[in-house]
Amino acid sequence: MRSAVGVVAVAGILLVAGCNDDKSKDDAKPATSAPATAAASPPALASTAAAPRPATSSAVSAPASAAPATTKAGGGSAPQTKEGAIQRYEAVLHALGRGDLDTLCDIAGPAAKQAESEGAGSCRQSFTMMLQMISPTQKKALQDATIDPAKVTVSGTTRVDIPAGAIKASVTFTEDELGISTMEYQKGNWYVVD
Repeated sequence: MRSAVGVVAVAGILLVAGCNDDKSKDDAKPATSAPATAAASPPALASTAAAPRPATSSAVSAPASAAPATTKAGGGSAPQTKEGAIQRYEAVLHALGRGDLDTLCDIAGPAAKQAESEGAGSCRQSFTMMLQMISPTQKKALQDATIDPAKVTVSGTTRVDIPAGAIKASVTFTEDELGISTMEYQKGNWYVVD
């Protein structure tokens, strides 16, 4: 349910914030058969419905049985630490700025699968639509964006929440635009799950 709320919130806000006259129409191909409803919304990269969780230690210990997994597009495995989650989320932001669907669908795959099961299109369709709603100025800013670790919260050993307010870029991204992205450590790497 939280994923569905995030999908609708992110799509609606990006539509309002990202649609402007200088938007490039050549950034990505439009989805061919998706209706203009919540079902056509991008996968949940963030959820505005989540409240920040209390911060805990930045060191997140890996279970002894966790074997590192490598990924093609997402830049390989990241350590099971707050810094590892930040590294992977920065890769998502940079991929969003470049329009790199392979990396987006790799790292945000779990959130995209959840959104698809709730009626959204495939990951590639959803991100293609999302990319059309982001202005060229926002895309450029995302390519070099970093995360302020002091604004990131750790919950347990496998979950990290990154609010839009933690994004440091030449353009300010608000909670209304990107909400809070939840990263979860799964199969030896960090993934966007909500």
